[in-house]
Amino acid sequence: MISRRSVLVLTSSLGIHLSGCGLLLYPERRGQPLGRLDWTVVALDTIGLCFFFVPGLIAFAVDFATGTIFLPESGVATNTPEHPALIRRSIPTDRLSLQTIEQVVSAHTQQPIRLEDGQYEMHTLEDITDFWSKHDQLMREPI
Repeated sequence: MISRRSVLVLTSSLGIHLSGCGLLLYPERRGQPLGRLDWTVVALDTIGLCFFFVPGLIAFAVDFATGTIFLPESGVATNTPEHPALIRRSIPTDRLSLQTIEQVVSAHTQQPIRLEDGQYEMHTLEDITDFWSKHDQLMREPI
């Protein structure tokens, strides 16, 4: 038989872990301005609210107060199907050629890659974090 103490310890530990789900899942979002809600965090906080009322309220309060319940300013969560995580691959400038780029990308994707004239564009980025903004900018430009 499960003792009251076991239930209390389990409930308390789950309540503490569910409090502020967004803060635990996305600490990098702390201090973010108001924006679009991240429905994943809202759903997890709601589950906490349904099963553990007070910790659920605390989770909502913490996530709203810290801003972790909101999506990043770009409007998309990090590492989504639309914007997957990026991996940096460095190629020494003396070896930088279309053939080398094809080889590096093919090795990473495990698929043959062929860069044909007129089918690609090359742009220099100062930092890899600039990739998605540059991508979105290019996608908005007319062809």
